[in-house]
Amino acid sequence: MYSFHYTIKEKKHYGLLIFKGRLMDHSLHEEIKKKADELISGGFKTLIADLTELEYMNSMGLNLLIQLQTKVRIAEGQMILVGPNSKISELIQLTKLNSLFKIFPSLKEAEEFLEK
Repeated sequence: MYSFHYTIKEKKHYGLLIFKGRLMDHSLHEEIKKKADELISGGFKTLIADLTELEYMNSMGLNLLIQLQTKVRIAEGQMILVGPNSKISELIQLTKLNSLFKIFPSLKEAEEFLEK
């Protein structure tokens, strides 16, 4: 059995979604999307998904990221991915989703981009 956990934090200029473990099914998707909606309606135009501690993700996980991206784009915002490991990076590139997301190796680099 695999485990997946997430944490959502409100930062000064963005909403931070921290994913940990293995994102392989949709059991928490509705909950995560609801929380993202709350962030967006609360004025956060940028969402950052921190994937640093995400071990694995399949097409269900990609689908969640796409849905979150769609929500934030409708609000005229942006979604940033941070710290995907090599397997997740490869999956994102294979599916050509690297053209959909801004991707940074670290949260610090993403924050520096937002400050520009």
